Amino acid sequence: MPPMQRPPSPWPLALALAAALFFMRSEPQLYLLVVILTGLFVMAASTFAAAAVAARNRPTRRTAVANADIDGGMDRHGPAALAMTDGMGPRDDANQPAPRDDAGDPHAQRPFPRHCEEQRDEAIHAAPQIRPAPLDRHGPAALAMTDETGPRNDDDALPACADGSPRACDRRDDANQPAPRDDAGDSPAQGPFPRHCEEQRDEAIHAAPQTRPAPLDRHGPCGPRDDADTRTDDRAGAPNPGAAEPAVALFLPATAGTLLAAAALVVLFVTLPFSTLPMTSLWFAWILGLFPLGYLLGVTALARGARPAALLRTAGVFIAAFALWGVVEWLQTGNRSNGPFLDFNAFGALFYLAIPPAVVALALAPARRARLILGGFLALCLWALFATASRGAIGIFVLMIVPLLLGLHRAGAAWRAPAAILLALTALTYGVVRYAPEAPVTREVVNLGSDQSTQDRLAMWRSAIDMWRDRPLTGQGLGSYKLHYLHYRSPQEITSTGDLAHNDYVQLLAEGGPLLPALLILAGLGTLILAGRLWRRMGPAAGSADRREALTGWGMVLPLMGLFVHAGVNFIFYVAPLALLAGLLLARARHAAGPAPLRQIRLAAHPRLVGAAYGLGAGLALGALTVDWLASQAFDPTNRWPVFAERRADPLARYQMATAFAALRPHHVATQQALTTSAIDLAFANGAGPTGAVWAGLALTHARTWLAASRGNPYVDMAIGQLAWRFPVLEPHLAPEFPAEPAAILRRAIEGDWINAEHYLLLARYQDEVQHAPDRALETLASALRWARVPQTSNAGVEAWKRLYRRGMELSERTGQNLAAIGFARIVIQFDAGDEAARRLLAAAGPSAAGPDTGDGAAR
Repeated sequence: MPPMQRPPSPWPLALALAAALFFMRSEPQLYLLVVILTGLFVMAASTFAAAAVAARNRPTRRTAVANADIDGGMDRHGPAALAMTDGMGPRDDANQPAPRDDAGDPHAQRPFPRHCEEQRDEAIHAAPQIRPAPLDRHGPAALAMTDETGPRNDDDALPACADGSPRACDRRDDANQPAPRDDAGDSPAQGPFPRHCEEQRDEAIHAAPQTRPAPLDRHGPCGPRDDADTRTDDRAGAPNPGAAEPAVALFLPATAGTLLAAAALVVLFVTLPFSTLPMTSLWFAWILGLFPLGYLLGVTALARGARPAALLRTAGVFIAAFALWGVVEWLQTGNRSNGPFLDFNAFGALFYLAIPPAVVALALAPARRARLILGGFLALCLWALFATASRGAIGIFVLMIVPLLLGLHRAGAAWRAPAAILLALTALTYGVVRYAPEAPVTREVVNLGSDQSTQDRLAMWRSAIDMWRDRPLTGQGLGSYKLHYLHYRSPQEITSTGDLAHNDYVQLLAEGGPLLPALLILAGLGTLILAGRLWRRMGPAAGSADRREALTGWGMVLPLMGLFVHAGVNFIFYVAPLALLAGLLLARARHAAGPAPLRQIRLAAHPRLVGAAYGLGAGLALGALTVDWLASQAFDPTNRWPVFAERRADPLARYQMATAFAALRPHHVATQQALTTSAIDLAFANGAGPTGAVWAGLALTHARTWLAASRGNPYVDMAIGQLAWRFPVLEPHLAPEFPAEPAAILRRAIEGDWINAEHYLLLARYQDEVQHAPDRALETLASALRWARVPQTSNAGVEAWKRLYRRGMELSERTGQNLAAIGFARIVIQFDAGDEAARRLLAAAGPSAAGPDTGDGAAR
């Protein structure tokens, strides 16, 4: 396989990472994944696959003649003919030099002649050219191995001589004859001409279309050919037994890390059919797969000669830009900065990933200008790190300082100056963040056991374990934690939004079963083993170049080990840019321990076919994710694009838009939700007549698909509960997906989402208006109060809780439960001091009603 002419470029990954970081604030963030995967697919095309190569077929006389017709050039003895003899016979120079190859090195000193690969590459470049055959001092350049005076080399193409030996007539009687020469006039060996060189070049030339001039005859430069064995068949469609079949070579690192990364990718995508949210799980499979994908891509590219400097510099520029973003955000708001990540801890992890490599680069930088730039980069990253006030990120950074300095000392680098700069900048930036503002953002770590954030995370982990116990083998499905946590959430957990479990190992257990967290733990152990290899390679026994390279890897493997620790208390690998950056850094650290051996896999398929299959697969993946992103944007109420906003306002236009997206992605959750709710709105608008009944039936059909796309979704139950309430004719058709009674459907919606006040309001209204049971309705509203302390993430949720308090006050007064009415009134008066009903109830209760609030301030 010829060496790569150009190493794979790392720029697509750098640009994808930059674009991903820039657009992190968007909700939903599907297009972030589209941008990153686009860069990955572009780079993978030149990293994993080699250029098309020709299969090794045995050349024929026709191939040799074709090569002879286009060959030319002068050597020190005359023309560079393919034959080992010129047109006037063999050379008679008895003082021939030792056999040498194209590079001037004797063949005897090499186990395999190096000129073979080079001749083929040169022949490929020279193939389209038409060059006249030059003359040398002996006569015209002869055709390859076709003269009757020179030794022939192709056994199958030569006729047998009189004695029956096919090569007897080619042997020379003169003992002083020099050794046969190759195209450059050198003797390739003392013996038969090495035919493998001609084979490689012949195959490469024959694979390219040739336009050849009138060939030379063995008897003169212009005469027609009269040797039937040397004529070529150029007729259209004529079979060519010497034609080379093209193929494609793939390169994969032959290491245990490659097997682990490949196994992780397989497991991630194999879990999709068992997910309760298949489309959502597909998105999260790509996000979680960025870590092993980045590792595979980086290791392969580095082993094939890619230079990581461009990628590292580009990543450093963008990390510096986001560090500046975090510092400016801290200066403007005076609060914790999270930049574009929407999470303080993930934003802090970005900076502790960058600090150790920068310190190592500072120790190895020879130029003063480079040291100044790296010092400024360190100051920005440290300042932004402390501005996040992430206890986990700051703790990981503090733990890395000592082993980082020990690595500098062990590798023999100049460690005192970098250590002084690091410690001084750390103290300076911490002091600025801690003592400069009037209200410092630094969080004190006093007692983790009594800290509310710690208690809430423990409650989240217990809920995730309960979630896993319901499906212990396959889990609930990647990305399904946010949906199912609504059911498993503890009332004592009051600080999180419930999107992620703040523990990658526990969340992977709940979503994917025990195999996924086991693979992540194995990756962490492999990183620890890699750190040990780098530590040994930095020892005094290694050479200076090896020690510097190992030190570079040491600066990258340290934050990666911290990343695996940080993943135990936060979500790290669920953030796409962090997952990709971690994979690339791990690949660079692995390369520092020694280049990974590559295994070549030859595909017996035409390069165009392989390229088409790759392009089709990459296009389908990107197209599916792009459609998912567009569908999510189309039905997102916060999206203000006119093309979507205008259609969302009209139920019929919204239904038509959802139908178009459903044709492309039938099980997309947002699309099926839009189809169901649009049909319900149209059914309500047309009343109980035939048209309304038709729309109600369509809504029930779409709801079944919606439920199949997100099993256990409480919002499906809420929608169908309202529909069954207004259209009793649907009750016989609800089973088996839904209970037959609307009250049971709405009660199941409450069990699926305890903190949604809308579910309680709908059930209470049904119990009051249809079942005529106001006491039961009041009990339903009162059961929601234990979730009142959970903060609401939207204004709609806040307004729903305000309506719940007013409705509870009304039902309490109507049923004669004065104490409950006073309790609800005291809550209502806090967010609406002018509410007449609340003021009247409190005034009638007397001064005792002005006691402390008992509603926990849920309507904030």
